[in-house]
Amino acid sequence: MRKFVKLFRREGGFSLVELIVALSLFTVAAGIISGITMLGLRSYHKISIENSLRDEGDLLMSSIITELYTFAPEKVTSAITQNGEETDSYITLERQDGMKSRIQIANGVLTIANPDVINPPEDERTTIHSKLAEGSKIILECQNAVPCDSGLISIDLSLVQSYNGRDYPLELKSKFGF
Repeated sequence: MRKFVKLFRREGGFSLVELIVALSLFTVAAGIISGITMLGLRSYHKISIENSLRDEGDLLMSSIITELYTFAPEKVTSAITQNGEETDSYITLERQDGMKSRIQIANGVLTIANPDVINPPEDERTTIHSKLAEGSKIILECQNAVPCDSGLISIDLSLVQSYNGRDYPLELKSKFGF
């Protein structure tokens, strides 16, 4: 028991060299750990944003495809217009009974509505948090003259989402027949 008491009463401490070595090792270890942690957090945020962009792109694509197949048009027409710096593109679906639907990419927004409606309300099917960048368009490709009764629809979506002042882009391209 006296041995243990003597060890605790010892008044010896660390030398300056031992203290500097210990602090140096601690600083190196803390730097490595914090670097790995920051890299992990950045990777996590990047992957989260990419997943969000893919989900929103899938939502927009499925909305377009659903509208095309549920509306079941007899004829499809398209147009691309230049409004200042913005390029608007749309296709108009028309049935035999005279009903029409327009799928339009304008001012960074995808709208699916009746073409006779001047300012269609925001559509829950196409509401996203990202923005559609310039270069997003929907194009009709026909073998015969427009209006088409069959052909391909080409969709190019450029989605951008910002995080901490940095833009993360995603481009989706799809073609499907009708």
